[in-house]
Amino acid sequence: MRWGIFAIFALLVLSLDAGLSDVLRIESLWDIRPNLCGVLAVFVALSAPRIAALWGCFMIGLLLDLSIEYTTGGNRGVYLVGPYALGLLAGGWLVLRGRTMVFRRRALTIGVMTVVSLLLAQAIIMMLLVLRSRSWYPGGPIHWPDNAVGIELLRRVLIAVYSGVAAVPCGWLLVRTLPLWGFQTGVHRTPVMR
Repeated sequence: MRWGIFAIFALLVLSLDAGLSDVLRIESLWDIRPNLCGVLAVFVALSAPRIAALWGCFMIGLLLDLSIEYTTGGNRGVYLVGPYALGLLAGGWLVLRGRTMVFRRRALTIGVMTVVSLLLAQAIIMMLLVLRSRSWYPGGPIHWPDNAVGIELLRRVLIAVYSGVAAVPCGWLLVRTLPLWGFQTGVHRTPVMR
C-alpha cells in the first residue's frame, strides 16, 4: 500500500466528513450523519494486506479522535484519543475476518461491510465513552447530546446504517482508484498453459 496515497485520501475524507456533514445530515429526531471515514477504513481493510489494513484503520480512527470534541463537566471541551482508533481497528479486524468470503471490488460489498464494521466500532466507542463518563474518572463525565446512553446508542446504529447506504456510491468511486493505491495481495497466480 502506498502510504502517501493513504494519507491524501484519509485527509480528504476527513475534510469531506466535516464539510459535507451538514448537507448529508438527517434531522428527524437525532442528528444522523454518515461516517465517510468508516467507509475509507472498510475499503482499506478489504483491499490492503492485513497489517497495513489494521494500521490504516487505526490511523483513520486516530484522525477522527483528534477531530471530535466532547463536552465534560463545566462545559469544557476535550479530545479523547482512543475510542474511534480502537473502534475502527476492531471494525477493520472484523472486515479482515470476512473479506475472503466477499467480492472485494464491489460497491455493494463495501456498503454491507461498512454497516457491519461500524456496528462493532460504534459498540466499542460507546463502551469506552461510557467508561470515560463515569464520575470516578478524572476530568468529569462526558455529556451526551440527549443525556441518555440508550438514545445515543440507537443514534450510532442509525449512523452505521446511513454510512452503509452512503458507502455504495463512495465505494464505487474508491474502487475506481485502486490502481493508485498499490495494494498487493499475498496470492500469486500462475498462468494456465493450454
